[in-house]
Amino acid sequence: MINARAVALCASLCSLACASHRMLPPPAASPGVSPMPLRYEQTRLGIFTSTKDDVALQQLFANPAAPDQLLASVLRPEVGLLSSQDGGASFSFLALGGDPVRAMLFDPLDTRRSYARSGGRLFRSEDSGRSFALVELKDDAGRPARVDAAAVAGDGALYAASDVTLFASRDGGRTFQRLALPVPAPGKDPVAPSYRARSLVADPAIAGTLYVSIESRNRPAAPFFQRLVQLFDGSSSEAPLARRLAEAPEGQPQIVPSTDRLGVYVTRDGGGLWQKTGLPLDSWLVARPGELYAILADPVVEAAGLARRWPSLAAYVSQQLHGYRTDQVAVSSALAWPGREAILGGPLTAAVIYRSTDGGATFAHQGALSLAQVVALRESLEQQKAARVALAPTAPQEDRPAEKGHREGSPREGGSHHGPAPQRDQPTGAPPGGGPLQQRMGGDRGGRQRPPPEEKPPERVQRPDLIEPLLAVLDPLRLLASFNGGAPLTGLAHAGRTAQVYAYAPTEAYWDKLVAAAVVMAEGAGEISLGDSLVDAASLESGLFELLGSSDGGVTFAALPEVAAAVAKDESLKSLGVTPYPRVLAATPAQALLLLAGRQRDARVWRGVFRYLPPQPAAGK
Repeated sequence: MINARAVALCASLCSLACASHRMLPPPAASPGVSPMPLRYEQTRLGIFTSTKDDVALQQLFANPAAPDQLLASVLRPEVGLLSSQDGGASFSFLALGGDPVRAMLFDPLDTRRSYARSGGRLFRSEDSGRSFALVELKDDAGRPARVDAAAVAGDGALYAASDVTLFASRDGGRTFQRLALPVPAPGKDPVAPSYRARSLVADPAIAGTLYVSIESRNRPAAPFFQRLVQLFDGSSSEAPLARRLAEAPEGQPQIVPSTDRLGVYVTRDGGGLWQKTGLPLDSWLVARPGELYAILADPVVEAAGLARRWPSLAAYVSQQLHGYRTDQVAVSSALAWPGREAILGGPLTAAVIYRSTDGGATFAHQGALSLAQVVALRESLEQQKAARVALAPTAPQEDRPAEKGHREGSPREGGSHHGPAPQRDQPTGAPPGGGPLQQRMGGDRGGRQRPPPEEKPPERVQRPDLIEPLLAVLDPLRLLASFNGGAPLTGLAHAGRTAQVYAYAPTEAYWDKLVAAAVVMAEGAGEISLGDSLVDAASLESGLFELLGSSDGGVTFAALPEVAAAVAKDESLKSLGVTPYPRVLAATPAQALLLLAGRQRDARVWRGVFRYLPPQPAAGK
C-alpha cells in the first residue's frame, strides 16, 4: 500500500522536469473577435493529472511564408514554445529550458525550417516548428559560443556572429564554416578596445552580401548620467557631434571621420572579405531591397534625437538633472497627446537614421520617416533588440566616497541648450535624497560636488550606468509605458507577405490617464520619474486601446472598433475585474492575434489571447 504522505512529499519535491504537459485544443474560432483560451493537461510521475489554464506567454510569432504556422514563447508551465501548424486550432508544447525565446528567423525558401533565438543560444527546426534542436556553435576554446546577432539570407543561408567570429551555414544549420569578423580578438587587458557585432543583416536581393555593425564592448569612462548632462550643457567633445548628427538636414552625408573599428562593414562573398562602409558609427541595421538603414545606437546620439523630437520634455529633464524641482503643469503640457501617427512610430519616432542606396558606399541622413517606412523597418528593429544579449560591464570600477547621499560626476556650471539653469548647492524644495530616479542613481539632487565630512579613503564600487531609465524620461512613449505595467504602448505586425498590416495604439483618453499618473508621480517626487504599476482605467468608456488595420502596407490605418469593444464586453474578464492592454501582436493573412494582460481584483496578473478574423469578401468579388 502506497504511503500517501510519502507520495505527497515526492510530488512536492518533483520539479517541472518531472512533469509532462499536453496542450488542449482551444475552442474553434468564430468570425470577428473571440478569446483563445490556452489550457493544458499536466501529468506528474505518471500518476497525477490535472488541467490548468495558467499558461504565461511572452511573445507570438507567425511565419510570413506559412500562414498556418504559429509559435509562441512560453514562460509557464515551463520555458519553451507552443507550436501550431493549423493556424491555432491546436498547439503542442516544446520545453527548451534556459532563457525564453525572444526572436524567430524563418527560412524564406523552406517553410519547414526556422531558428529560435534564446539568450545567446540558437535552436533549429526542420519540421515546421514541431521540434527544435540546439545548434552547436563552439568558440576557439571549444566552449559553447554566444550568438550576438543572426540573419537568414534570401538564399536560405544562415549566419551567426559571436564575438569576432562569423559562423556561416548553407545546409540549414547542420554544418558551419568559421570566418573572421573585421575586428581583432579581445586581449587580456580590460581597458584595451574590445568589440562585438551588434547587428547582422543580409541583402534581401543579392546572395552573399552581408552587413554587420560593430559595437564596443568597453563601457565609456564617464557614466551616462554625466554624459547626458554634458550633452545638454554642450560641455563635452561628443555633445556637438551628437547634435549635428541628430539635427542634420535630410539628405546630408554623414559627417563623422573614421577613427576606430566601430561602424558598418560589408562583405559580398558571404563573409570572406570585409570592407568598411561609409558609416563609421555603431548602428542597428535593417536591409530592404536596394536600401540599407542604419539606426544610430550610441545612447548620447539617441538622447540628442529625443531632445530634438520632444524639446519641451527635454527642457524639463535638463533642469531636473541640474537639481531643480519639476513644474507639474509644464510636464503635463510636454506629454500632451501627439496623435496616432506619432505614437505608431514607436522607437523610430525620434531615432537618428542614416540611409544608403549604393550598398553602403555612402550614407545620408534620413530625416523623418513616413508611416509606411516605419512599418517597413520597425518589426526587424524590435526583434533584433529583443534578442540582444547583455554583457557584463568591463570598464574599471569608479572611485566614489562611501558616504550615503554623496554623488560624484556632478554637472558643470552653465546652462542647457534648452535654456539656462543656474546652479544651486541645495535646490529649494527638493525632497531629501532626491526623487526615485535620483535615488536609483545613488545620490542626492545637489548641484556641486561636496567633500565628505570625514576623511575616509574612497570605496571602489561598480556604479550602474542607468542608460535606459534616463532615456525613458526623455521619451513620452517609454515614460508612459512605465505606468502601463511596462508594456509598450503600441505595436504592429505584418500579415505574412501581404500588404495587410495590423497595429494597436492607446486611445487618447487612456493616454491622458497615463499622463495624469506621471504628473502625480512627478509632483510627489519633485522630478519626472518612471512608474512601476498599472493605471486603473476601467472607467474609460472609450476603452484603453484600439486595433488598427491597413491594407496598403501601412500608408494609411483605420480603426477596427469591434475588437476593443469585444474585449471590453467579455464576461470572463468582467468577472475577474480585468481591463487588459495588448502586450504583443502577431498576424497572418487569415487572422490577427493579440496577447493581452491586466491585473485582476486579487492583484494577480491575467494574460490571455484574443483573435480577430477579418470579414471575408463575398464570393465572386
